[in-house]
Amino acid sequence: MFQPVKLSKVGQLASIGVLSLSLFACGNDDSDPASPLRTGVFLDSAPVEGLSYVTATMSGETDADGEFNFNAGEMITFSIGGLELPEVQASNTVTPITLFANDEESVADLSRLLQSLDEDGVIEDSISLSMNIQSITSDTQIDFGEDAFDAQAQALLIDVNGPQATLIEAETASANLNQALVDNELISEDCTAEHPLVGRSMELSSLAHGVSGTVTVMNDCELEVTNFNYDGGGPNVFFFAAVDRAYSSNYFVIGPQLNGQRWVNDTLRLPIPEGKSLDDFNSLSVWCSDFNANFGEVFFGES
Repeated sequence: MFQPVKLSKVGQLASIGVLSLSLFACGNDDSDPASPLRTGVFLDSAPVEGLSYVTATMSGETDADGEFNFNAGEMITFSIGGLELPEVQASNTVTPITLFANDEESVADLSRLLQSLDEDGVIEDSISLSMNIQSITSDTQIDFGEDAFDAQAQALLIDVNGPQATLIEAETASANLNQALVDNELISEDCTAEHPLVGRSMELSSLAHGVSGTVTVMNDCELEVTNFNYDGGGPNVFFFAAVDRAYSSNYFVIGPQLNGQRWVNDTLRLPIPEGKSLDDFNSLSVWCSDFNANFGEVFFGES
């Protein structure tokens, strides 16, 4: 019968020393992780200009590119004039789906309102909200997803853009939003959600550099990491996907390079590379390739 080899105390200490040295070396390169200051974009059928926003440290209006500033980990509230929208986690891209999650009717209603408020009516390139939205006060009643929405939104549009203003149909607004998400590679036009792993969520283990977060299999083409934390240290750190945790041999990279930036409660999209599928891996690691160091991982089970 095979007997496992037992290390002597000296051997055990040597092994621990090698691991410690590896983690130490990987955490002490010359990189200086950047500030958690971020720039995001509010996107509907196009970037939306003129939305007010506020976080714990930032405030302002989205610019012509739909951009806003925030510090990683902050919550953010957008407003159309004085009409506050639901508070959400600030991220690199915010859409009506971000604000209303699985409430499809509310998502469609917000898209209808934003697209109908565009100054020039050409919503494919940009949505520009006029200064007249300042007439919208905090007392304005808009019930997204409710039967009263159409009448409320039509009255608001007439007040802001004049008697000629009309509310876009839900089907049109939703199609415009969906096309923008495809064009910006936020969703895949032909991706399915048939794999048995779809919908499964796992917590990243915390092994080094403050790594934590939740990995969710969104569909057959993409993973999402929410509430992702990592101090940004170490050279050449990526998400490595592997079979049975073989990160140094049987792996491929998913998503962007991670080191050099601090991540605080961030959200990352991890598209599965062309030619790969959910059947090609069952474990995922925040991996320092220069020193073969695992900063944190999830294991989905047998492949």
